[in-house]
Amino acid sequence: MPKDLFLYALLILDLIILGFLITLYLKFRKIVSFPWEDIEASLERAQVLVTKLQELRSSTVNESHSTEDIMRDQVYALHKNGMGPKEIAKRLGISEGEVEILLKRKKLP
Repeated sequence: MPKDLFLYALLILDLIILGFLITLYLKFRKIVSFPWEDIEASLERAQVLVTKLQELRSSTVNESHSTEDIMRDQVYALHKNGMGPKEIAKRLGISEGEVEILLKRKKLP
């Protein structure tokens, strides 16, 4: 008889612990619930912004390269026509040092 009583007490204790764990799980689940829809929407917006930044970056790089190429070609053409670095700089609105750097890069006198 004492053995049966002991087993019933353990069974009741197990049921109490199980009920306590279920209660904790339900309360914890409410506290830690993540707004998955908001997170997914934020990730989508971030991806759109990253794409726009990459497009802007590539267009800016292409524009700056084309501007530099045009400036360099103009410097070379004016130098070929006999203009000196000072005159080229004044005509193109850039510094004389920049003209000299461009000419040295091409190794023109």
